[in-house]
Amino acid sequence: GVPGPTETALAYGDFNHANPPFNGIYLNYNESGYCNSGLFEVVYTSYVCIYSSNLALNQWHFVAIEYNGVDAIGYDIAGGGNVVSASGPVNPFWIAPSNSLLIAVPWNGLMSNVQMYNTSLSENQVIAVYRDGLGGPPSDLRNLVGWWPLNGDFNDYSGDGNNGYPTNTAVDGGLWYSNYTIP
Repeated sequence: GVPGPTETALAYGDFNHANPPFNGIYLNYNESGYCNSGLFEVVYTSYVCIYSSNLALNQWHFVAIEYNGVDAIGYDIAGGGNVVSASGPVNPFWIAPSNSLLIAVPWNGLMSNVQMYNTSLSENQVIAVYRDGLGGPPSDLRNLVGWWPLNGDFNDYSGDGNNGYPTNTAVDGGLWYSNYTIP
């Protein structure tokens, strides 16, 4: 199909510069010219294709990204539990306390249970988070730096107080459970 506008599920980095490349990590979908309009991640100026075709519509996907200092690793786990992952070397980038976290900017769909850690999780840990389900708790509380369940509010439940501020969004309390089956 014809790619639509780029949708960003998550972006974390320094967006204070006037023009790209920004120093950050992004999980994008549907950007013309990358991954045949599939799901991909960007770390600074390097692109790693996770899924090179359109994601199934009206179906929950569990997506995760990590950067281990050398490689960017992306995961997509759909309803059947099939794990699609990809990794590749990326240009180094830095993380600063002043960095911004953007969730669903823009995003045409529902999003829930955003978790951020200050360490890389193993593939088994990522799969465990998926198996805990849509409203499942974080798997590594010691390294948790942000947890936004996005179930009726934009509060950070990690204890760090990084509450979100919605812009042009709708909160559908309870709706995030529609069409969802616990793995």
